[in-house]
Amino acid sequence: MMTRDDINKYLAAILTTLADVTGPVGESTIYIALGCDLGKWTQLRSIMLGAGLIRTSDAWGIELTAAGRVLAEKITAIVEKQAGDLTAQASI
Repeated sequence: MMTRDDINKYLAAILTTLADVTGPVGESTIYIALGCDLGKWTQLRSIMLGAGLIRTSDAWGIELTAAGRVLAEKITAIVEKQAGDLTAQASI
């Protein structure tokens, strides 16, 4: 069973990855990235579909919805800000 932190970590990784590609991505790609854990993938997929963050396409593909893209952009901005803050601290 995944913790809330695990779910957030995986969702952030999946959403930002989907934002980096054009068009649908095969669900199997994400399933493999999750260590072929069907339980994890099923739970994460259900969360993203239920929240309207992804939509399915033909041949087991998924892609971001507009809401998913907005959330992915917010996550990316937070990560980039944190990375910039860490770089600034390291140069002090």
